[in-house]
Formats: sequence, C-alpha cells, structure tokens
Amino acid sequence: TPFKYPMYSILKTFDMTVGEMEFVTYFISGTSGRMQLALLVVFVIFVVVMPIGLMNLLINLVYEMETNLPRYFQRRLYRRFLQFYPNRTGNRLVEYMRPYGMQYRDWLQRCADDRAETTNEERLEAVEAAVQGLTILLKDIRQAVVH
Repeated sequence: TPFKYPMYSILKTFDMTVGEMEFVTYFISGTSGRMQLALLVVFVIFVVVMPIGLMNLLINLVYEMETNLPRYFQRRLYRRFLQFYPNRTGNRLVEYMRPYGMQYRDWLQRCADDRAETTNEERLEAVEAAVQGLTILLKDIRQAVVH
C-alpha cells in the first residue's frame, strides 16, 4: 500500500501532484532492495523535472509562434482590445464564433453604425423641435413681462 511507510506517503503525495501515476502500486511493490531505492530516486527526479520541462516547452512554443508567424496571421489572431456597445442590439454570438471573418464583422459594424446614425438624427430633430418650442415660450414670457 502507498501509505505503509512515511517515505511512500511522501512519494504518493508527489505522485498525486503529477497526475496520479500509481508509481508505488505498479513499480515498487514487485521490487526489493537497491532496485526500490533506484526507482524511488528516478521517480522523484521525474516528478521534480518533468513539470518544469513541460512549462518551459510550452513557453518556448508560444514564443516561437509569436516570433515565427507571419505578421498577417498575427494581426488576424491577436485582438488588442474588445469593444462592447451595451445599447446596441445585435448578435454578439456571431462575432465570437467567427473571429476571423473580418468582412462579416465589418459589415455588421457598418449596419450598426447606420442604425446609430439614423437614431441620432431622429434624436437631433426631436431636440431641435423642443428648443424651438422653448424659444417661442421664452418670447411669450418676455412679452408678458415687458407689458
């Protein structure tokens, strides 16, 4: 059993951090003497070195992708910022599902801008009408005060 001796308990803890390889059950139980000690040393070295090596390989992979990919692909894959328009109605799911479809996104943006321009024009007309109404009311008040 893995928790029979304190050394095996510590080894089992290392084993669980790596991903539950059941080292003690499969490899140690059938061996004896010097072979057990050699297997324990090799396993401890493996448990310490392997995660460090994997992380270094992953970091190197990302670095190589960043430096060796052509600029064209980097521009299409990388987004520096993401804009949200909370008052706009639209299908945001389509934007997230098709991050590489620039033409479709541009078309959606133009449609949204057209909708925003028409609503802004309508708002401007409403404000101008309200200002004209207030101007007439102010003239009436001035005339009433003067007379």
